[in-house]
Amino acid sequence: TDQIRARLYYNLAFSYYQLFNYIIAKDFAKEAYNQYLHLHNWSKVADCYNLYAIIHRLLGKLEIAEEYLKKGLDITKKEQNFKLTAMLLHNLALVYRDSKKYTLALQTINECITYKEMLNLNILISYNTKLEILFLLEDLDNFKLLLQNLKKEDMTETQYSNLLYLEAQLAFVEEDYNKYEKLMISAISFFKKHHILNTLEKSALELSQYYEKNKKYKKALY
Repeated sequence: TDQIRARLYYNLAFSYYQLFNYIIAKDFAKEAYNQYLHLHNWSKVADCYNLYAIIHRLLGKLEIAEEYLKKGLDITKKEQNFKLTAMLLHNLALVYRDSKKYTLALQTINECITYKEMLNLNILISYNTKLEILFLLEDLDNFKLLLQNLKKEDMTETQYSNLLYLEAQLAFVEEDYNKYEKLMISAISFFKKHHILNTLEKSALELSQYYEKNKKYKKALY
């Protein structure tokens, strides 16, 4: 049936997305949303738009990602699907962040957090995104305040490692280089333990370049 076909396309899109095969994933996501459009299943259409946009953000196609997230939000707000609205807003904030539209990113993640608080959803990932955006806006006072509040929360090791990385960035800006090195080494060890490969590669390269710049050549091989 069309319903089974639509669900199959979505599951294939999500599977290929998890395998980092974004080219195939986006094609299946498009097939899925076209099937759900035919079925007039609007919440599922918005869900597919969300996945389609996530994949395009990861492919660096930020304008397409923004377009489909906004289309999804048009649907979810009409349908009053607040949980999916929160997801779409979170991903739209990431698109704005990647596009260097930091003020828009902050407004969007704050709107997302409002929905998540209303629905009592897991909010730490969105607060972590807000922390990144505050740092990029150079709003260090609010960054420090939010960082200290988040450190009091229960979180996974993955979430904790992201906090360590962001705290390391603050230490670097404040020229506390010993603290920066210690926090980066701790964060990298967590990224390695949990196989967070993209973040591991980025942070290890950053620390290695820092060591090389500061003539710590043996450590640069880290």
